[in-house]
Amino acid sequence: MSDLSELTTEGDDATHGPNDVNTEPTGLTARPPATPRKPTSHAPFDFSLKLDLQATSLRDRVRARVESSVAPAPKPDITPAAVADTTPSITDEWSASDPTHIEPFAHLEPVQIELFVAEQAAAVEAPEQVLDLSSIPQMVPVDAVMPAMVTTPDMRDSSFVSRAALPVLPKPVARQTSEETSNVEPRMAPGLRLPLQPTPVAATSRSDDRKPRLLKKALVLVIILGLLGGAGYVLLQKRSESQAKVWPSEVAPLATFVESTLGHSFNHAVPISSLPQAEYEAKLGIYLLDRVPQDESGGFSGLRALGLIDSDPSAAEVGQFIGATRVAFYDPTTQTIYRPTGADAVNDAEAEAGILASMSAALFDQFKNWGGALATMSPSQRIGYLSMVEGLGSYVIREKLRDAAFAAAYTTAHSARVARQATVVSTFSPWVVGLFEMPTPTSLALLTRALDGLSLEELNAPTSDAAVLDSARGFQTPVTGPTAELSTVGMYFWYGVLYPALGSDAAFSLASAWSGDSVSYTSAAGRDCIRASVATRDAASLAALVGGLNTWALTRPASSSTTVAARGTVAVVNACEPVELAPIDLASKVGVEFHARLSTEQVLLQQLNRLKMPLTAPTIACAVNSYRTDGLGGLDEALPALSVSMTAEVSAELGKTLQDLAGFCSSAR
Repeated sequence: MSDLSELTTEGDDATHGPNDVNTEPTGLTARPPATPRKPTSHAPFDFSLKLDLQATSLRDRVRARVESSVAPAPKPDITPAAVADTTPSITDEWSASDPTHIEPFAHLEPVQIELFVAEQAAAVEAPEQVLDLSSIPQMVPVDAVMPAMVTTPDMRDSSFVSRAALPVLPKPVARQTSEETSNVEPRMAPGLRLPLQPTPVAATSRSDDRKPRLLKKALVLVIILGLLGGAGYVLLQKRSESQAKVWPSEVAPLATFVESTLGHSFNHAVPISSLPQAEYEAKLGIYLLDRVPQDESGGFSGLRALGLIDSDPSAAEVGQFIGATRVAFYDPTTQTIYRPTGADAVNDAEAEAGILASMSAALFDQFKNWGGALATMSPSQRIGYLSMVEGLGSYVIREKLRDAAFAAAYTTAHSARVARQATVVSTFSPWVVGLFEMPTPTSLALLTRALDGLSLEELNAPTSDAAVLDSARGFQTPVTGPTAELSTVGMYFWYGVLYPALGSDAAFSLASAWSGDSVSYTSAAGRDCIRASVATRDAASLAALVGGLNTWALTRPASSSTTVAARGTVAVVNACEPVELAPIDLASKVGVEFHARLSTEQVLLQQLNRLKMPLTAPTIACAVNSYRTDGLGGLDEALPALSVSMTAEVSAELGKTLQDLAGFCSSAR
């Protein structure tokens, strides 16, 4: 059964309810004891009128009784609020909690007080029906607490319900401390009414309700912050992307020309770094040496064993020699264009051409990521791919040479740089130099491909250097990734091996039959050695290759222990570093003659294409192999003029020979 005795009013904090019929002041002059009251069968919020009426009747009778019993004593002031705040043991509770409340009755005799208490109890109407309010906490929301401002003494508006007139229901077991509840008690402004209709809710503690609300707020906050961060990131990205496409003003026109020539746009601008000459040459040398075949330890023992070099080339020496004519390069490892200090201002055509070539390599790297693919390639593939990449830059330069003013300035500046390079003493093999100058013939190959429309999509990683450097193979670059073994050294490698003993023509003829190889590095008696297996396109070519390699082996020092043998479909070569000195002929033209042959074959294909011969793999192979077998009278003499312009005039005899070859190979399948 509910106990309503917890209702108390301290001082003048009580405020009359809307049903209070008494208009007297609420101040208490005495607190007589009262018997506990029990709720009626009505709802817990509708009995304030009944209590007020009962309090009025009781007050009148108490005053009359006290006046008749004790005439000299002062009359206690009993107000409705005082009667409404009675408890079961009023004399004990009041005296214990607030001793001043009992002082007005101190002059009464015990018999008089007991008589007063008895009549007060008789005056309270017995409840019509006992109602168990134990279920009320589950129906009344925990937060349904009257705001503290409602009970302040200065609020006399009768439209407010006295907090003392409301029943305080039993607290559920799971309820938290009153201190925790009071901390979040709402405040109500004067003039507002508090709805008293209870709202059924689950009987849960405020702390339990607070946790999911805090979690929801935290989740919403995280989502909002995430959206704001994402929006900020997108804006910053767009801003950085727009800024990243801005080139320095002096090179911006060159970037535009590269984009229009290659048919693609830069994803972002590439940094251009100017370095002191010595630092620039060292970086250039490191970049160039990456295409030279190395052994498992990163050295060049295999090249020394086969007589391609007599000492390891250094990056500084390579950079000094090649840097005399190359005034800029793109490094894919740092994605930066480097140039020597002094070339900052693009004030001559040679420096401008270097930036054009470097930008072309950078654009192709953004499109194909050729720099990232180099690490998984064999030396043969790297030679072919880097030649193709740098040939792309040479191709863009050739397109720029269509501008007559630029062509004249470039020719003058380039000639001066070549003359300066001739004064640099070279201490390494011309075969190595030939590796670094591959762009020249490759650019002609790219130019030939451009006759049918050059497309960067077609410039895929080659299976070997022969797929790029052998004109008869039709500039093969497969769509799928490279499949060659990592130990493959390639066509140009074996051309360089055979060149000292056989000369350019024979060496080129045997090397062009190359179809693959595999090498391994060993040691014997403390010397570095190499073992290689070389395959050719057919048995006849294999026999010719074995013969040529044996001729070469006889020229090697005895201490090199060089041997050549045919094993099935391959030629097997074994060689070690010689003890004797075997100096390299630094005047050799091994690279120059190799490039000249490739350039001649590319010019031939360009002239045949002018005569309506389609450039397909069968027609290209037909024309190139015919030239290699029978030659072409008058072509060598006309070559210098045709290399500059495909529209240059040729003799009537050469024109007739070209017409016959174009007609013959056009039907090749």
